[in-house]
Amino acid sequence: MAKKLSGSRDNRSNKDNDGQIQAGVHYIRHAVQEERWKHEHEYNLAIEEQLAGMSKLSYEPVDYQPLLERQNFIERSIPSFDHLPIEAKLKVEESFITPLAIKGGGLVIGVIAMLLSSSNALFLGATFVVNAALAVSIYLTAQERQKAIKTAVANAEIEAENRLNAIMQQIDTERTEHDKKEDERIGAIERLLAGERSAILARLDEVLSKLTMPSPIELNIDILNNILLVRIWLPDKLVIPAHTSSLSTGGRVRYEQKEPRQINKQYIELCAAIVIQVIAIIYENIPSLDRSYFQGYSKGETQDECLIDLIVDKDLVATICRSNSGLAAVRAANGQLNCDTNLVFEPVKPSVPEGWSDDKLQLIHGLKVRIYK
Repeated sequence: MAKKLSGSRDNRSNKDNDGQIQAGVHYIRHAVQEERWKHEHEYNLAIEEQLAGMSKLSYEPVDYQPLLERQNFIERSIPSFDHLPIEAKLKVEESFITPLAIKGGGLVIGVIAMLLSSSNALFLGATFVVNAALAVSIYLTAQERQKAIKTAVANAEIEAENRLNAIMQQIDTERTEHDKKEDERIGAIERLLAGERSAILARLDEVLSKLTMPSPIELNIDILNNILLVRIWLPDKLVIPAHTSSLSTGGRVRYEQKEPRQINKQYIELCAAIVIQVIAIIYENIPSLDRSYFQGYSKGETQDECLIDLIVDKDLVATICRSNSGLAAVRAANGQLNCDTNLVFEPVKPSVPEGWSDDKLQLIHGLKVRIYK
């Protein structure tokens, strides 16, 4: 009977352990799932924040005057090589310590032996010969040591001079490269300020390619007579999330469908903000520009459609960039942007820059820039 009770208790204990293990596994799975929901919601929020952030406009023209100042060449410190002859001398001296000590010790022993064996003429003569040979050997070794020291010191001095000359040559090369780069840098700025076409296109390629956009976009930039025509290929409406997300009290992600009109409104604002951002960065970096043309295009199945058209003077940029949204900035610039009652874009007629007649089209220089996400 006792054995049956014991077995029953063991079974209950095993079941309790299994239940605890299953509960632990369930808890871990739920915790992992909650973390996934949290990251999913944070990702959704980050997308919405990035879209909204495009409407935060600013205009800070680059001050090129300080950049025209030549930067002084900073010469590297030249190390001292005075230690090389000293180290060479010490190394030679150390190499002769043992042989001189052995020979000197032998000579001392020989002298002592001569003093102790003065009664034995034969031993005394042999000892004298050995001592004389040791003395001569010590003298020759000392002479060899002195010669080796001179040679080592001379070689070390040559090595020190060679190292110093190599560093001086490297410094001269670095100075020449620095002066060359400074000439190129200052020359590029001067050409940019003078409105040189190649300098403008090079600067635009540099600054525009560094922009961050919610979706990759392309820009086609043509320039003639210091007037820009910038065509911006706007992102597809799919860049706007169709849902908003939130977290329930249990940590689960909940999605809510956006109204079509809300999506259209958000898309119009994004496109307007993208165009204004491009305008701001161009005028911030190209001081020689006065009036330029900016157009936002949508890629169609049969043909591309112009959705936004702006003619912007330099004096107007600071004003429009103080607007609290991209759409307000387009309105402040008297730009063309039309939509229907459902806030769906309607195409507009793109403006043609003044003086861009057919006979001058061959003089237009273009630049294509792709802005990655």
